[in-house]
Amino acid sequence: MSKNLKEIPPVYLKVHLTVLQILGIDILPNERIPQTLFYTYSVLLIATMVVFTTAECLDLVLNYEDIYKLTFGLCCCVTHVLGAAKMFLMLYLRKKLWGYFTTLENGIFKPNPCRGGAEEFEIVTSAINMCKRQGYVFYVLTVGVTGGQGLYAALANLPYDKHNYFDGNVTVVVNTKQMPYATWTPFDYNDSPLYEIMFAFQIFSTTLYGFYIGAADAVICGFLMLIKAQFLIVKRELETLVERAQRAGNPDRGDFGGGINRIEMLDDGTQVFVEKCANECVYHHQELIALCEHAEEDFCYLMLLQFISSLLIVCFQLFQLSTLSPGTFEFFSMACFLLFILFQLLCYCWHGNEVQFVSGELSRYAFSINWIIMRESPKKTLLLLMMRAQRPCYFTAGKFSLLSLQTFMTVVRGAGSYFMFLKQMNT
Repeated sequence: MSKNLKEIPPVYLKVHLTVLQILGIDILPNERIPQTLFYTYSVLLIATMVVFTTAECLDLVLNYEDIYKLTFGLCCCVTHVLGAAKMFLMLYLRKKLWGYFTTLENGIFKPNPCRGGAEEFEIVTSAINMCKRQGYVFYVLTVGVTGGQGLYAALANLPYDKHNYFDGNVTVVVNTKQMPYATWTPFDYNDSPLYEIMFAFQIFSTTLYGFYIGAADAVICGFLMLIKAQFLIVKRELETLVERAQRAGNPDRGDFGGGINRIEMLDDGTQVFVEKCANECVYHHQELIALCEHAEEDFCYLMLLQFISSLLIVCFQLFQLSTLSPGTFEFFSMACFLLFILFQLLCYCWHGNEVQFVSGELSRYAFSINWIIMRESPKKTLLLLMMRAQRPCYFTAGKFSLLSLQTFMTVVRGAGSYFMFLKQMNT
């Protein structure tokens, strides 16, 4: 048991909370850096992102004639606006988020070896590791997409001569250097060192956005994973309820393997512990439901923003793909970007669906307990749990749509139909 205890960190999602702290969002309390210095650092990062996004928007306004460049610019711009919105919402909700995570790591939610055994630690550890893997995948995809775009732009500029375009006997000076992303600049960036500075600024800003979005998604999805883990712990409590009561009521007896199948009533001492364990199960369940309801109120509009932005980006991406030739770098890049966005949506919908499914199954697990050998009081207590569990907990996108696999499949089917329509229009 000590090994399992060591495997669970004191702060469950410390990896991604630390990433957000490095990016200037102090959900994880900052104890080493002076507060004024840290907030100055945060403002500088926010200013960098705001300047980059503003330059993108200005470029869209000034160069709207080319529909292909416009839709590509909109894909990037909407993604970065979403990243900025998540950043500000994380800053606004940082104290509440820390309160949620602190709650899940203490009190009735803390894994208890006397309640569910080593399985409780395994459930929580599995949720933490899954959250880490999701974040790592997102970070790798961010570096891959940003790095690929930067590499393509750098290679497209080789060899480069600013005065290499001739119209008859007249040399025409043109801006031939390509940037990874289209942004407006108040100066000519084709000469060194302005070109290198602008290039690095774009790569840094987009990578910053990617890590903001990835860490924010990992933290929110990690919260959903931990909620699911708590429902699984409640399930484990129900499965071991009678056995735990028997062990507490008859500590000198070693084996209770067949006790759950006996027809005779439990003795009075054991009945007291059955009632106590049943009350603990119901209290744990009620506290978990209350936590879900509060989190739903705080997260639902962030989820709505995520869904609206993702749908807009998918539409722009599919338009791009319908006009590009397969096999080109642009087609491959946009296809990877599309998979990136769909993966992001899938994570939210998958974990939201898991919470809904597991919370709805508790009623069945409570029903499978050997009710016959209990007194009336714990039976009524568990009946209340069963009645409440008939309504599963869920998370929504702005109260309009559930975070579920059905919602994700609706998006995918709609995207497929839209792509086929665009493909027919362009042939």
